[in-house]
Amino acid sequence: MSALTIMTSLWERYGTISQAKLAENITRMSAPWHPPQPIEDLFLHLTRGSQFASDGSESIALSQVLRS
Repeated sequence: MSALTIMTSLWERYGTISQAKLAENITRMSAPWHPPQPIEDLFLHLTRGSQFASDGSESIALSQVLRS
């Protein structure tokens, strides 16, 4: 099996971010933060959510992230 075949298979299986996954991402980003949880966890969560959206060709404005 060639490297190209493996990479093509991986891209087809894991590489496409659907609209449903983008919607789930927004929902996760909007989940309430609970103060016993470190604030750094919230920042990391929002950063990863923003990157996921960007990877799915959906831009999220910083103002929208801050309102999440």
